[in-house]
Amino acid sequence: MQISKINLIAAEVAKTLASPELTTKGNITMLATKLEKWREEIPHALQIPTLLSSEAQDLTVYQRRAVFMVHIMYLGALVLLYRQLLVASAEAQLIDSTPSPLNNISVEDVKRYRQECAMAAQNIARMLGLISFDGTLTKRCWIIIYWSFSAAICLLFSATTKLMDGQVDGVEADLAYAKSCMDMLEPCKPCEPVAARYLDTLWPLYDHLLDVHRRMVGRSKSSIFAILQPDPSLLSPPVPVSKQEMGPISEKLTMLLTDPFGRKQATDGTQRRILSNDGSYSVFWFR
Repeated sequence: MQISKINLIAAEVAKTLASPELTTKGNITMLATKLEKWREEIPHALQIPTLLSSEAQDLTVYQRRAVFMVHIMYLGALVLLYRQLLVASAEAQLIDSTPSPLNNISVEDVKRYRQECAMAAQNIARMLGLISFDGTLTKRCWIIIYWSFSAAICLLFSATTKLMDGQVDGVEADLAYAKSCMDMLEPCKPCEPVAARYLDTLWPLYDHLLDVHRRMVGRSKSSIFAILQPDPSLLSPPVPVSKQEMGPISEKLTMLLTDPFGRKQATDGTQRRILSNDGSYSVFWFR
């Protein structure tokens, strides 16, 4: 019942915010209110504090995981809610480094929505961490695979925008949570070709962003001003990385954020089906 309700709201989110120009403050507020109402009305037994308390001792491991997955779907709906806004703000960031309103949404609200989206992705990563592969959950579970991938994309996207703004704070956490999502995909890799392809996509992006972050932190700590100034709060902010370096990463993550299954990336219709060992098509996915 609850997963059906949240999926219907998620479908409405995807339909209402189908393109960046439809991502208005009115639409976001209306849909956010519906999501919040769902969260408030969920039965006490299915709430996260209950699951983490002694009250949940009577639940089986399967029941606990089912409830966690319902909450992952809710958090995924929040990511969908802000997805188009992230894309629009990233495109504007590549064109003009000066923040500006989007669809009459103030700069402050854009920053807040970006942070809420990253927080939702971090919470997905936390819940995925509560679901361990102990032999009772199939490693081909599409909810685990898809939302591990989607949350990782969102977090890498958040890290990218922060680095382009010259902001170091929060990048390390985004990358750490993104890696935890990728670690969830690793056990799926031998069993599920989709997970393997997702990881092949994510690791180069993660490694590049990690390298950029380390360089920014290294420059900040090794500068003469950092050596002479004992109070970090009085230091000048880090210099943003170049758009030439970050542009391709931002564009790749934008494409993945809006087209995670690669439907628009394989226009010739090839590479969508994966052959099993006996020659039959076992997966019809991605590219």
